[in-house]
Amino acid sequence: MCRRKSIIALAALLCLCLAAFAAPAFAGKKKREKHVDKWPQTDLSAYSVLYIETFEMTDPKAAERKKVVQVKSAPKRLSDYVEEVLEPGVFDEVHRGPLEQPAPGTVVLAGEITQYKPGSRFGRAMLAGAGSAHMDFVVHLVDGQDGTELTSFSAERTWAWGGIYGATKGVEDIEQNVAYELALYLQRCKSGEDSE
Repeated sequence: MCRRKSIIALAALLCLCLAAFAAPAFAGKKKREKHVDKWPQTDLSAYSVLYIETFEMTDPKAAERKKVVQVKSAPKRLSDYVEEVLEPGVFDEVHRGPLEQPAPGTVVLAGEITQYKPGSRFGRAMLAGAGSAHMDFVVHLVDGQDGTELTSFSAERTWAWGGIYGATKGVEDIEQNVAYELALYLQRCKSGEDSE
């Protein structure tokens, strides 16, 4: 009888864990769309070529952070993610790296990571909010021909859930979500889709 109760308790725990992991996955897309809705819409329909520059790390405390390799590689990783998740066909051409010379019909995505805190999975597992992961960033869209800034905005993302679920995700997930949001933003701006 005791063994049967243990199996039932384990099955119930497994169901709760699956529900906890599945619910945010379904909510993720809507949450990303809400974030993008807040960003200023800019008409990119005249631009057929996109350059994605590597974001800059401008966090003044970046050198002091633990997980130095992760911190230093974050700007390139974020920029690579954007290129990876941007749907084919949104732009005729997509290039990674800086625009070497002025080019008509080209828009440049650039940005800075102004605060980057990897946090601690162990800390989050012990207590919600402890060891939270955090990233602040600034995004610029620049005309590739004359260097005019088309738009600029800032945003921030935090992961502070506690318990087992809090420990399953980290700043890498924030980076990927921001990349998806930027890709969706570019797609909306290119198609002239209004978020309202």
